[in-house]
Amino acid sequence: MIASGLQNVALTTLALALATNTPSCAGARSATPVQSSRTSERGKEMSSAMTSQEAHRVKEAADRFVQRFRETLDFGLVFDEMFVSDAVQRLRKAGFFQGMNISPQLIEQLDDGTLERAYKAFMNFYYLNGVYDLSVGKESPPPEVAAAIKASRFYNLLSVEGSEAQLTITTQEELKQFIADLNNVAALYRQQLSRDVFDSPTYKASLKAINKEGRRALQVKNGYEDFGVKENVKVYGVEQDLFIFFFVEENSELKVLTLGIGN
Repeated sequence: MIASGLQNVALTTLALALATNTPSCAGARSATPVQSSRTSERGKEMSSAMTSQEAHRVKEAADRFVQRFRETLDFGLVFDEMFVSDAVQRLRKAGFFQGMNISPQLIEQLDDGTLERAYKAFMNFYYLNGVYDLSVGKESPPPEVAAAIKASRFYNLLSVEGSEAQLTITTQEELKQFIADLNNVAALYRQQLSRDVFDSPTYKASLKAINKEGRRALQVKNGYEDFGVKENVKVYGVEQDLFIFFFVEENSELKVLTLGIGN
């Protein structure tokens, strides 16, 4: 139910971090597979090598993120707890918000707090949509969600059935309404999800199906310029549940640099 324009947004940061081309929009959870031998013009080659201590810490951080998301069904809370402190500035640098159809001119005018609210709203919409689809075994929104999206002035951005002539958000009032609509749809999805949804046979089978090729090895990237990570700083990649994580060290803790939904 996620429009193709918005599908690209979450996957854009993933594609950048993987140093591959932007993935197609064939499905909400279709991402470009990790290619450990691919090299970016702005980053060094991915390596599958990771020490056992690093692997333990990365897996532990990913498990903690997934557990907190499952407990709260609120991406915003997990963002506050587990993302790097300057995540919004890095997303701005990487072009994430332009991918949300926000005009470059407006982005320049907006403070980090406003962009953070937009990011949290979009990611809640995106991931709760994904969880719901996996829980029912198909991409079919509940009637309440379908009605809310149809009533939104941003229908073309929120629905795969929308027109290719997608609206560009050029004013703060438009962005405020877009955030409100994203939050409204996310809340409606949340109402449809029981606390044991992740233990349901349908969810587990759906998750297994989208990961049928198996998990990729834990990986280390030597810096990433697009997200302001210097070449001599390690970026750790791992897949867990719906997520593909990229962690960096911040104040002796592993924090999320960026992520995307896995294939």
